[in-house]
Amino acid sequence: MAVMDLYRSLTDEQQARLRACQSLAEMQTVIKEEGIVLTEEHMEAICGYGWNGLGRKKKRSYLIETGLFGRFIVPSEEWKDLLQEAEEHESVIRRRFPFSSQQEAAACKLIIGENSALRNALLTADDTRSFLDSCLTLRSSFQDGKLRRLAREQARLLGYLADGAPLPDSAEAVLSLWETANRMEPRWADDLPAHFRTPDERVPFAHGKNPFVSAPVPVGYETSPPEEIPEAVSRLAEFVQRQDLPRELAAFTAHFLLVRIHPFPDGNGHTARLLCCGMLAPKYSAATLIAFLSLMHENKRAVHDAVIVGGLSDGNMCPQCCTLIRLLIRGQKRLLSSEL
Repeated sequence: MAVMDLYRSLTDEQQARLRACQSLAEMQTVIKEEGIVLTEEHMEAICGYGWNGLGRKKKRSYLIETGLFGRFIVPSEEWKDLLQEAEEHESVIRRRFPFSSQQEAAACKLIIGENSALRNALLTADDTRSFLDSCLTLRSSFQDGKLRRLAREQARLLGYLADGAPLPDSAEAVLSLWETANRMEPRWADDLPAHFRTPDERVPFAHGKNPFVSAPVPVGYETSPPEEIPEAVSRLAEFVQRQDLPRELAAFTAHFLLVRIHPFPDGNGHTARLLCCGMLAPKYSAATLIAFLSLMHENKRAVHDAVIVGGLSDGNMCPQCCTLIRLLIRGQKRLLSSEL
């Protein structure tokens, strides 16, 4: 039985008593009184107890419920090591770009990359906002389509960060976030105002070689039925607003949950990535997030596969969070090795 299945089999009172325990002895008393059968794995995940270096139990991070699809998070030692590495890299980046204007300038240079047209647009722009608008309206050869699409998404992200990265607190706000995430995207110019997927609209997937042709829904992948989307999105918005979780765990999990819901006829990936980066904004610089977004684009297949694995596993989202924080770290290393 999966940890979450066991947890949900307990009554609300039993769950509350276990989570309130302040010592191993107190927890064992509750288990005995309630007649609960827990293995060491269950106790560690549900109650937050693990072995310390002296062989005694101590309380630590425990099971985090997402409130959607029975998904939960149990932070692993690998996650904690990766998080520490990301925080150390970010500290170096902040020293290299101590001011927001420097971070913004570095982010603009990352967006430009090798695109000479964007470089000229930056040189002639009156300010950063006009440069970002140039990124959204840039037209060039069909072969450059993927680069233009990435530049548009990065430009929208930088503008969203400059506006304070407001996080959605309701289903209606998630619809507004879709409009921000897909603003001036040529394929969806006629899809405003944003709306949730209806029974007449197929689940959109574009993971084949041609990004403009929808692929079949992957085997074993389940999305929310249209009639359940508004409620699922509302619960996601509640999760996004939680202040008791580490930003990284919350952001990466929210990304996977939104993709799992797949609430829109198209543009779900754009919206999930913007939401994820917006939730990371209080801890990470704009340049870091632009580099991270680029890595997410380059590794769409790995991110997609992580979503599939997350749908077939016992529900623990920590492995999927590890996938994204590795990409974040790679983006930080790329930023630190660049000559910006």
